[in-house]
Amino acid sequence: MRNKWALALVIVLLLGGVQISSMVLPSFIFPGLDQIWASFVEILSHQLSDIGITLARFTVALSLSLAAGWAIGLAMGAFRKTIGEFFTPAFSIMQAVPALSWVLLAVLWISDVNLRIGFICFFISMPLIAIAVYEGIRNIDPEIVEAVDQFRPTKLQVLRMLLIPQSLVYLLMSVRSVSAFSLRILVFAELIAASTGIGQRMQVAQTNFQLDMIFAWTLVLIIVNFVLVFLIDKTEQRLLRWRGEAVIR
Repeated sequence: MRNKWALALVIVLLLGGVQISSMVLPSFIFPGLDQIWASFVEILSHQLSDIGITLARFTVALSLSLAAGWAIGLAMGAFRKTIGEFFTPAFSIMQAVPALSWVLLAVLWISDVNLRIGFICFFISMPLIAIAVYEGIRNIDPEIVEAVDQFRPTKLQVLRMLLIPQSLVYLLMSVRSVSAFSLRILVFAELIAASTGIGQRMQVAQTNFQLDMIFAWTLVLIIVNFVLVFLIDKTEQRLLRWRGEAVIR
């Protein structure tokens, strides 16, 4: 209940700040709430297809990143001295590459827009997921590992009964941060490397100096992110309901 009141207070303060700023500054620099709302309604009335395109790209890119990241992270945890030692520095290098570099390379290498956007999101998001899964496997309680070893299981049995369940927990826990980050990267990629989608619409608004439209598209992204977090929370509560939550008084 307190979280809802805090959220409501933050929203009221933000709206109040926007309205006050629009009264102090010219409308072409800081639009008022009425202009932003009119642009928001226009988006919902005439530009829903761009929202659908962005969400479709996001769903495909995130799904592929989750699948590949989970598989590679699981393999890294199961075979630390071979696969783990190879992919750890490889992912460190991939994460050091700026997002803009991935965007520019994709523009030069790939002609299909959807493949281009998928390439960018995949190679930025997948290492984050793989490392999260790998670290989750490394954090398995040593006492549990020793207890399992008492039964002399095969590598396949260890993988099925210990590593896969542990990796799935950390996979679900990493979805929240990775999905929000992937959405931001995808919109940024659309702004530079696509002719459709939310990012491209924001680029057009910026070119035409339509700040009210930029604010409206930002509002759309905020709503999408809230819905995404809500769905992830519900999924975590359902699949990880056996995990306790520590409360510090």
